[in-house]
Amino acid sequence: MDFVEKQRVALTLRLPNTVTGWLNGRLKNASIQIDPVDQKLNRIKVEAEPVVVPEVSVSLTKEQFDARPDPSLFLRQGEIWNSVNAGNPIALEWIKQLVGVMKDTASGEHTSWAFSTVGGRQSNDCFNDKTRLIGLVTTNAAVYSPGAPDFINDFLNYKVGGLHYRPDGKSLNVGTYDLLMRSDVARCLYRFTNAPLSASVSVVDDSGSEKRVETTFLNEKEGWLHLGAYGFSFSRPTLKVKLTGTRQGSSTNSSQSTSQASKSKKKSISYTMTCRKGKVTKKFITALPNCPAGWKKI
Repeated sequence: MDFVEKQRVALTLRLPNTVTGWLNGRLKNASIQIDPVDQKLNRIKVEAEPVVVPEVSVSLTKEQFDARPDPSLFLRQGEIWNSVNAGNPIALEWIKQLVGVMKDTASGEHTSWAFSTVGGRQSNDCFNDKTRLIGLVTTNAAVYSPGAPDFINDFLNYKVGGLHYRPDGKSLNVGTYDLLMRSDVARCLYRFTNAPLSASVSVVDDSGSEKRVETTFLNEKEGWLHLGAYGFSFSRPTLKVKLTGTRQGSSTNSSQSTSQASKSKKKSISYTMTCRKGKVTKKFITALPNCPAGWKKI
């Protein structure tokens, strides 16, 4: 199917309610709605824009194959393998070893609109609910981490990979990332109350340096938290998201938290700001148009 730019496509499915956990896919600015049909079936509606996915495919000569740091990554049943599944656990290292051979340039690109289930145990108990679908993670990156984001030191980390340039060798590949998860799952991770949430988003490369992100947003609606980050470059960045809210058991007035939560359900407005503290500059997504304490808006 051919797509036009920013065209939104919706797909409604009836699936057994034994389909639980996480979904991943090739979507942008997605929304998800899940309603029970009966005791065995759910009606799932996913609506989103398609994405342009850079392709990575190369035929290695014997000399190029022998020069790889880990040639075993390119072998399958004794033959040289010139492609890999995007969510394969070895995919990020596989693409790293092709940067020089491919001159950091994608071999092609295609438009995609797709999603699928994610198998295996996830990195955090809050993600391991076996009774329902709890999250959807999507990107246009050539390769990406299998499964849900990893929750490490209060950050939701998700690794993606790609080559720097589009097939013309001049234009940059531009990344997209969407993370949707049930609001109660997000609050489970951080032990937050129902008060409104804020978030900081950064894209960090292998050296630990932050990359520029053109657009970020956060909204919470109908029991789902949706965070998007668009307009970053590759090669193998880690997308780092940190949510901020009111911890359970904190001294915040409970009636005030309830009032704030009620307002947040009525309005899914968020503000994206660039803030500075010393020499550090970072983007924050907040429920109010203010930088966090200690940071100055720029």
